[in-house]
Amino acid sequence: MKTRFKLSMSKTSFRLIHGLVVIGLAGCVSSDAMRKDVEKTTAELTKGPQTAPYRSITNFSDAVRCMDSTLASFGVRDISIIVEDLDDATKKVNTGTKDMLLTTMSDMTRRSRAIKFIAYGGDTKNIVGFMAQAEKKDVFSVPPQFGIRGSVTQFEDNISKMSKDLGLGLGDFLTFGKSASSSAKVVALDLTVINGSDFSLVPGVASRNAVALFSQSDGLDGEAKYKKLGVNYTTNLSRNDGVTIAMRNLVELASVELIGKLVKIPYWKCIGANPTDALVKAEVEDWFEGMLSNPAELFAYFQYQMAIRGTYKGAVDGKPTPALSKAIKDYKSAMGIEPNADLNAEFLVAYMNADHNAAMTKLEADQAKAKAAPTTVITAQVRASAQAYKVGDPVVLTVSTNTPAHAHCFMLDDNKAILRVLPNRFQRDSYVDSAKPLRLPGERGGFALSASAKEEVIECYVTHKDLIQELPNTMRSVDLEPLSGIKTLDEVRATFQKLNNSPVAVTRLTIQGRK
Repeated sequence: MKTRFKLSMSKTSFRLIHGLVVIGLAGCVSSDAMRKDVEKTTAELTKGPQTAPYRSITNFSDAVRCMDSTLASFGVRDISIIVEDLDDATKKVNTGTKDMLLTTMSDMTRRSRAIKFIAYGGDTKNIVGFMAQAEKKDVFSVPPQFGIRGSVTQFEDNISKMSKDLGLGLGDFLTFGKSASSSAKVVALDLTVINGSDFSLVPGVASRNAVALFSQSDGLDGEAKYKKLGVNYTTNLSRNDGVTIAMRNLVELASVELIGKLVKIPYWKCIGANPTDALVKAEVEDWFEGMLSNPAELFAYFQYQMAIRGTYKGAVDGKPTPALSKAIKDYKSAMGIEPNADLNAEFLVAYMNADHNAAMTKLEADQAKAKAAPTTVITAQVRASAQAYKVGDPVVLTVSTNTPAHAHCFMLDDNKAILRVLPNRFQRDSYVDSAKPLRLPGERGGFALSASAKEEVIECYVTHKDLIQELPNTMRSVDLEPLSGIKTLDEVRATFQKLNNSPVAVTRLTIQGRK
């Protein structure tokens, strides 16, 4: 609306009218009302949970740190993931999405060192190219187990926009006016995980998140809104870097969700979702049903979890045993629920949301009251599959013990580097049955051990208890690759002797191929 008229006035009257006009215009035109209209329109276009609580945040850094401790708590380790280039399919979001993802993943494993992320550029042939590069004549050839791929899949600019302006002209020489506008845009990021062995999608391990960016021309510069598992998150943005900050938060949220789904840990606790929410329960039930379709996977999952909680002593082989049933009963009792051996979705939901620190404290108190059985002195031996080798010949080792125990094997290779070879990403279980020697590499393979022209040493430290979770990060952070900061096997041996309450059985083997 614009109105023009002429009038004569004094300088004082002019100033008075000028002030009144500006005040009047400011009252008539404001972006607050328009912003509400834009939010309403955007909400209608991006429907989600209707009664979600709001959580005011600046970013998801706390959630990333929370994931680090959760990975350690659930015993996640020895996982390798290659990160592909994350393209912008919309060609409108000019941000370093892949670099944001790598930074987030680095922070997520700062203490736990649970996952090794490999940055490899190129195109959709990244994993193929990496595997080709890995086929070299070294002791180990270890391609990544998984790959992350995805892109910015959506950018809807001005999905909803409204503007108003008001002007007043005083004669032909001066015009007063005010305008206001408010708009919204939506950006979406899709990430998936694929198997490194055959490039197939890992079922159920995907992240689809979108952010609604609101901006207005006065007052607040803008804000971003995210929604996940029934919780709305709001981040205030500045005008200049709104999309960049919103994308970083989107990447952090997606990373928490993606890794949580891949390794099956309660990531929702880290983003403030209610553990009793129907969406959370449905997700855990999906995990259970997925594992139930392959019972060996289900039993192996609980064998490993009960082993790191200290209630299960046996092989993680995916076979139901009386030892597993007892371990589940004992841990259910420590959790404060009915101590039966049932494996069902309800137990998995309860286990995911349990206070494991409290459960472990009660479990240790119960174990202290029980009469301890006499400890058998361990004797162990590591043997090679042949008396002599030629350079390049495959080497298979077996570790045998006189009593059920756990073997942790390290190698001094021909470059004088120390590597952890057992347990590893392909053999997560260190358990040795006295009736069945442990084979290294395992029957499923995954990596190769071959004779070198230089002398190499394999040394195994055998204990009653699995100590892998108690090792310092320098020894636990990565498998089958040189350990940072560890120079000699003497350092490794001393660490095990310090951690173990009883003497450690040490067995050693030297291998050297002839030309």
